[in-house]
Amino acid sequence: MSSNALLRCTPEEIGLSSRQVESCIRALSHDLTTMNGFMAARHGKVFAECWWSPYRAELVHLQSLSRKELYGNRNQPHDTRGQALSR
Repeated sequence: MSSNALLRCTPEEIGLSSRQVESCIRALSHDLTTMNGFMAARHGKVFAECWWSPYRAELVHLQSLSRKELYGNRNQPHDTRGQALSR
């Protein structure tokens, strides 16, 4: 595992059911959104991740952060490694 690798766990390990996570992803994926990928983490561990073709985890993606403490200025786009992207 590289030092940049994210830790993984099951939804059940953080107190959610897999069915709840699947329901959330299905609710977010509708005609008003264009989903490339989905990743959710809690307590520093990824508990849900999926990608829509032709996208995949190995590609660099822009991400939306829910907490600016993760990477500082949340108005600055970041890639999946947490690196700020130049404008």
